[in-house]
Amino acid sequence: MLDKPWWEATAQCLRAAAGDAVMIVLAFAAVSWAARERRWMDRPVGGPLAAYLILAALQALALEWFSLREGRWVYLPAMPVEPLLGLGLAPILQWLTLPAAALWMSQRGEGRREPPVPSTIRRR
Repeated sequence: MLDKPWWEATAQCLRAAAGDAVMIVLAFAAVSWAARERRWMDRPVGGPLAAYLILAALQALALEWFSLREGRWVYLPAMPVEPLLGLGLAPILQWLTLPAAALWMSQRGEGRREPPVPSTIRRR
């Protein structure tokens, strides 16, 4: 990445971030469909929570593994890797924390919403 022009590197990072967001949304949508409740995250417990965290991590790590095998990217020698699949520890840690962080941020925003104010203007 260091050898690329700034805009090219920035565009690549933005694509990766957008891909991460899509994976989070897909995991949420799959769990919402399976639970038949799209507001399961209001009280994230048990099965839906575990399914969301596992599904998000598995799809991201599968993409990481596939991308490494296909040569879409490589790790620098400084990247520590786990020995079983050869995945970098940074992507593993990212996907063990990112889904939970997204859920936590959605919970934080929930308490700040104000109820809708009824309209005082009557239309004829």
